[in-house]
Amino acid sequence: MFNKEIRLLIVDDHFVVRHGTSLILNQAYKRATIDHVDNICDAISIIKETTYEIFLLDISFPKGNVQQLLDQIKIFQPSAKILIFSALDEEVYAMPYLELGVDGYLHKLSSEEEIIHAVNSILRGNKYLSEVVKEKIISKALGQETHNPLNQLSGRELEVARYLVQGMGNQEICNNLNLQKSTVSTYKNRIFEKLKVKNVVELISVLNVNSRPQGFSD
Repeated sequence: MFNKEIRLLIVDDHFVVRHGTSLILNQAYKRATIDHVDNICDAISIIKETTYEIFLLDISFPKGNVQQLLDQIKIFQPSAKILIFSALDEEVYAMPYLELGVDGYLHKLSSEEEIIHAVNSILRGNKYLSEVVKEKIISKALGQETHNPLNQLSGRELEVARYLVQGMGNQEICNNLNLQKSTVSTYKNRIFEKLKVKNVVELISVLNVNSRPQGFSD
């Protein structure tokens, strides 16, 4: 177990997740200080003032751009570790975020033991990968990976796709992600082209077939 004094920040818009995770981590790390915020704007403000060893971040928020938060962490706290803690399908989302430089991806349905194991691994300087993601990496290396069209999408494209299937229009998406409307249109066109769909109805069908249950909800 990690016995050093550490400070963690949990960024999640669900009260139960923030407080439940805090309770688990406080029991495991007696010398830990655990802060939590429920939105990206407050998270960006606090990282400019307080130093953390590790961040536990959701990637799905009603408003805000998680990519912007990741960028700010790398600017203001480049040595900090980042663990994505999300209800979104790790088979779809884990690799794009690992490629962005996060240190691990943990599903919210994970056990208390797995949460502690993931945090321990990252605090010791290792990457955390679930067995599902490890198998995916091995299969890809061996050329045995089952083709999933969603693997073609970047992390940002996955974000935009998720909002599209929730029924949001371009303007609402650009407000939530702090993007220009033309940028959202470009992402939408790329998504449709990569997945070979013509409209949102077809997009929903592709996502339902290629992600696990609840894979595109939070």
